[in-house]
Amino acid sequence: MKSSTMTSHTRGNMPQAGFSLVELMIAMLISLFLLGGVIQVFSGSKQTYRLNEGMARLQENVRYAFDRISADLAAAGYMGCNDSRDLDLEGNMVITVALTDGVSTNFNFSNPIDGIENAGPNNSDILSIRRAMTASSVPVAPGGMTSNFSDVQLDAAHPNYANLQQWDIIALSDCAATSIFMITNDPQTSLGVIEHAMNVVAPAGSVNAGQSNAVTTINGVDHNDLKATFGADEASAATMTRVATRTYSIRPSVFGNNNSLYLNNDELVEGVDELQVLYGLDNDGIPGVEQYVPADNADLIAAGMNRVAAVRISLTLNTVSGIQVDGQPLEKVVTQTFRLRNR
Repeated sequence: MKSSTMTSHTRGNMPQAGFSLVELMIAMLISLFLLGGVIQVFSGSKQTYRLNEGMARLQENVRYAFDRISADLAAAGYMGCNDSRDLDLEGNMVITVALTDGVSTNFNFSNPIDGIENAGPNNSDILSIRRAMTASSVPVAPGGMTSNFSDVQLDAAHPNYANLQQWDIIALSDCAATSIFMITNDPQTSLGVIEHAMNVVAPAGSVNAGQSNAVTTINGVDHNDLKATFGADEASAATMTRVATRTYSIRPSVFGNNNSLYLNNDELVEGVDELQVLYGLDNDGIPGVEQYVPADNADLIAAGMNRVAAVRISLTLNTVSGIQVDGQPLEKVVTQTFRLRNR
């Protein structure tokens, strides 16, 4: 019988294979290049995203700011049938402000707009717009007044009546005259009767705090004289409408380190660095604007704000997020011109 011999090799006897140190270093270097490329792409994409997001927010802020300003400018000087330039047959202005002088400058409807030059951050201007709030008109009942001094009877069933509040400043108007005064009683409990008493001051903390109605002495008797009787059957329809002064300015934001556009004392749009206002003068009486001037211009002061036919507004806005391009903050200056419809 023939025997055979088998030869076996164990694992330990197998030859070893692997990467050399040089190969490992080359692989690591290639990986670093690839990782750097990925990081660069990610960083660029993130910067592009932040830039697009910032620009989208800036554009939205531009749109919102000009929408609010344009709505107020479109109604500047609106008093129903009347205009702040209108005169009666004797040459007197048809708008009577029956408020005390101390606080009533905000409601001086002989000027539909006012401006102050270089009064805010970055030499920003201040723009004030006086207008009736068109969604708040309530009809005066027929025969709703018996004299210039009497209370006013409104249509309490009208949907807008529920919006009237004590201490509101309102315009009582028909196509012949307009009177501006303060409501001194509570319309919600008066069944439509509106009082305009003298020597009644809006208390601290209320809307129009410190305001009161003017006192006029006629034949030894004190009145709050509205200079007209509204609601007579033979007169044009009379309405009562809340009025307001809407002031736009630039102030530091309460939410961050930016400046903001304010409407009265409310922060309206963050990231607005500058507000510049120019006033378009109608010098020849023919519809149109001959020149745009700042609020302190001598021609404008001499002519008065009733000669302003248009307003040109420039806003400088940033992205709020602090995005920079070439080391400079990303800003945009947007200018729009608005015609005053009631001029």
